[in-house]
Amino acid sequence: MTSSLGAPMPMPFWVGHSLRPRPLVDAGSHVALLDRGLCFEAPGIITGVEAFVMPAASIARRWRMQVWRRLPEEDSGWEVVAQTATLHTPRCVQRGSAPLLEDEHCGHGLQAAGLRLNAADEQHEADEGDENLGDENVGGTLWSQALPEALPVEPGDCLGWSHGEGSGFVAHEVQGGDVAWARVSQLAVGDLIDFSTSVGHAMTGASPRTYSIRACWESRDTLEQLGESEKAEPSTFRCPRALAPTGSEPLWRAPPMLDCRGHGFDPAWSVLRHKMLAETQEGRLYSEELVELAEDVMLGLPLDNQTFLSSNIEDFELSISGMQRHEEELAMQGFCLFGLVAAAFVRAMFFIQRSQHEGTAYEMLHFGSMLLGLSKAARDFLESSWWPLRSSDFISQLQRRGLPSAGVRKIEQGPWWPSPDLHSSMVAQASGAEGMLLDALHPCSSSSCVVGCGAEEAVVGHAVVLRPLVDAAYDLSFVDASLCSSRSSVLRRLRVYTRSRGEARAPPGVEGMALQIWRPTLTEDDFGELRAFTLVSETELIAAPRVGLHEFVIDSLALSIGDCIGWRYAPSARGAITYSEADDAPLVLWHRGAAPVGDLQFFPNGGRRVYSLSLAFDGVVVECIPKLAVADQPAAVLDLGAALHALAAASLRLAPEMSNVRSIRVAALGDHVTGTLEPSSMVQETLKRAGLYVDMRYFGHPCPEDARARYHCTLRCELLGACGEDDAIARWLTHALDYNDFAERNTSWNTLESALSSAIVDDEFLSAEADVFVCGHPGVLCVILASVIAPRPLVVYLQSTLLYGAPGCGRCHQPGHTLRYFESDQAHDYLRRFRKAAGSQSVAVLTNVPFSSMQVWYQTGVITQSVPNQAIYVAARWIGPFSESLFLPRSSFYQTSMGRNFVALLANFMDMHRLPLRLDLQVKGGAYLSHAEMAQRRAALLVPHDLGIHTFNVLYRMGMPLFLPDRNWAFRLQSAMPSGFTAYGGALPDEEPGPDGRPLACLRAQVPFSPWLDVDASAVEVEYWHGYSNAATFPHIQHFDSIPSLLSELHRTDLVTVSALMHGFSARLLDVALERYAAALSRSLDGGAASGVDSSGCSNANSECGAAKPTHGSELVDGGSEWE
Repeated sequence: MTSSLGAPMPMPFWVGHSLRPRPLVDAGSHVALLDRGLCFEAPGIITGVEAFVMPAASIARRWRMQVWRRLPEEDSGWEVVAQTATLHTPRCVQRGSAPLLEDEHCGHGLQAAGLRLNAADEQHEADEGDENLGDENVGGTLWSQALPEALPVEPGDCLGWSHGEGSGFVAHEVQGGDVAWARVSQLAVGDLIDFSTSVGHAMTGASPRTYSIRACWESRDTLEQLGESEKAEPSTFRCPRALAPTGSEPLWRAPPMLDCRGHGFDPAWSVLRHKMLAETQEGRLYSEELVELAEDVMLGLPLDNQTFLSSNIEDFELSISGMQRHEEELAMQGFCLFGLVAAAFVRAMFFIQRSQHEGTAYEMLHFGSMLLGLSKAARDFLESSWWPLRSSDFISQLQRRGLPSAGVRKIEQGPWWPSPDLHSSMVAQASGAEGMLLDALHPCSSSSCVVGCGAEEAVVGHAVVLRPLVDAAYDLSFVDASLCSSRSSVLRRLRVYTRSRGEARAPPGVEGMALQIWRPTLTEDDFGELRAFTLVSETELIAAPRVGLHEFVIDSLALSIGDCIGWRYAPSARGAITYSEADDAPLVLWHRGAAPVGDLQFFPNGGRRVYSLSLAFDGVVVECIPKLAVADQPAAVLDLGAALHALAAASLRLAPEMSNVRSIRVAALGDHVTGTLEPSSMVQETLKRAGLYVDMRYFGHPCPEDARARYHCTLRCELLGACGEDDAIARWLTHALDYNDFAERNTSWNTLESALSSAIVDDEFLSAEADVFVCGHPGVLCVILASVIAPRPLVVYLQSTLLYGAPGCGRCHQPGHTLRYFESDQAHDYLRRFRKAAGSQSVAVLTNVPFSSMQVWYQTGVITQSVPNQAIYVAARWIGPFSESLFLPRSSFYQTSMGRNFVALLANFMDMHRLPLRLDLQVKGGAYLSHAEMAQRRAALLVPHDLGIHTFNVLYRMGMPLFLPDRNWAFRLQSAMPSGFTAYGGALPDEEPGPDGRPLACLRAQVPFSPWLDVDASAVEVEYWHGYSNAATFPHIQHFDSIPSLLSELHRTDLVTVSALMHGFSARLLDVALERYAAALSRSLDGGAASGVDSSGCSNANSECGAAKPTHGSELVDGGSEWE
């Protein structure tokens, strides 16, 4: 907001005292009060008042507010210079038989609606039955009043108020303040009162009182900005109303359906909760008494009735949003979802802590996870209730023993109650090593690698996960031609994932499987393909009690050079190893029947398959380096002035004939409007600072066919100036990528390259005029573009996984999985082409988030610098501290079950506590908000749907306070909506040399996990990679772990101060970002002379390339362990 002269208008702010409970209220009637501690230093207007009010025996029904001005040369004489019309008192705090919430005059945050103050003697929730609180327990409430007309104030004026018949209602204490008072029958503007000696008044005086009251001051120019309708009906004021009393930490009451309290719920749930709270706070093991309570409540419900469970869980979700169909029926059945979850956890932990009945214990844990819907985090809001339990408690217990926290997503459609079928279907699908040859057992040697690839054991084979297929035949012997050793070694352990052979059979175990060692043998007939093997050795039959993930210890099964791994199913085996098929999968051979050790066996049948099998062998001990700390590998940071000077010199060498014109032509390509605008605006700003005129033109950005995403067309027109039909680059993108399903088309590199080359040739600017190219998203466009335009300068800004849209997907997407894993030869060739482009002297690669740098490094060995989005194209700045609108930007999170339930539950909390907030939820296909409109909101509640989203940086650039889920939400968000960055997996083989000549396995040994995630990812993995997101590494972000903690953060955060800190950090970060862009442009324009990444992909600042890896980015700005 600005004044008529164009200068920034002062924001509205509160003047007065903290709104907290105080012990006293005024007892007398017809009292006028002057608060000489509530005075004003600048001219303006008072538009509203807020107070903490207390109940009284006979509260005054009417009152007025006054502005008082000291008389000249008088110590105690004051004049009423402005006064409101008669106002109504907050009747909701009156004693008596009237309802507590009587009418619209009631304040928000009334304790009867659930708010409790965190007093020293009240650290627990309120007693049951709050709906019938007695008068003595009301305890006061916040109350806000917009004045019917603004009161003008001048410097030195002070605020006062008066009430008629009845007692006062504003809480106060006799210390700290300066309040004068007088008994008066009425007051009018112009009245004079000497509060110490007034003649004719029954009583006057002064006291050091402090009242819980404050006034909203605004600039007088505010009236000029209001429309006529707003002036005529000023029902609101622009100071942000308090969410809870100040000076106290509120304990927010959860809605009844979470805590199972109040009318209709069995009191046994409250007894269980209080007992569980007490034992948890004492930090002791669950007692037998608590377990008996848990068993009693569980036995009281028909848990073997699937319809009962399913219908009541559905009603629970409906009740969150206030849409429950039959509340009385639900309550009368005694169903308490979170109570049932807690009871299952109590029983499980009682057995686990005493090492008793562990099978039953894990059935209980699985049952609880199913009730919470952990596979999609649908009902995962335990931390917002008063149950002393979190979903992470379930997850840690399950994953500690290799069991799943969620399981395959289809399982949630099955039975709710624990059963052998449910248990067997939910056994873990933990990943093993990725498929590789046994030749890679020892990819490092002491002369070629200083980084260890393992310790005394090497793991080879394929990912041990649930795959869609299983062998139906019996009595078969197999050999995997890809698992043939080039060294002598000893087999120690075997991991497999098994499934039932048929739906009609009960879930079986593996009743008979032997691991075999086969030696390839040439015969006299010498078949074209080697299909003859001699059985060297085999294990005894291996048996397991169930299907699922298994790990077996093998008693020293020896291999010689050239030996291959195989296995045999016994005729009675009902389970088999799961597998998937692909054209580029390893060759697996099989034959029917068994063979004695030493016999030659022909394998007439074969197919391209990947089996869920991995093996651990004795390996060579190699030296391992410890995992690098975040700040151990600082990248070189250039001086901005020197970087711009080098850039200017490089541009002259590019086109010396332009030395007088000093202009440069830039082509910016991509499919995402802000994804292209980010690097192009930074390139433009950097070149301008180097003294160059920039001719920037945009290409690509097809208009989506999906009507819900058509706002991208509006963005393209408004931000890029491209308002016409799709150009040739846009048409190439729609043919290369499926934007409806966001899936890869099965297109080869040659086809994509040829089509893009034709599109560029057909455009005069692209083919002949552009001096520099900038490529944003997708990565496949940038990699192919580098090949087509080489050796012309190119700056690539990676903002998502390299593999999105890449050739070679094949069957990378398997049913039951969220990970698209690229392991084909085409995919490997594509990654090699990226590595070649990144090493080119005319190409510079930057990334928008530290995770992207880590993923590229892990996949290819190339080190790229991370430069977070600067969003300098955003001109709007946050002006919303006075708003009561909480902004929820677009996110795919809100399209998930968890997202919908989260918003509904938040609205439920707000409504129950009568908070002065409203949710401004932006949904796909909804109204488009400009940056200026966004900046008017109070704050942003952002639930990131990926590790490096643009919205985060846009809002940060505005200085809008950001409230994000805490790190412990990372796992549940990954379950609800897998991150796009981590949903694509695949890398060059471990044994392939990296840019420095050492095997890539040497680099990868520095991190504990692969940088991609599937449905079976552990919470540790998810949280580890979350630590490389911008949301986790930027300072001045407010975090919450529950809805109550979100409300508390909104209540206590100084939004204006936080915004100022965000602006300061953005300014410092921009300088560093410009340095890196200047270095990148210098590299591409001048053949890499000023590069921060040399042609080998290694940081120039690190002399030992083999030990280098990207960091969180802590080197960007001095002063901390994150970005700052």
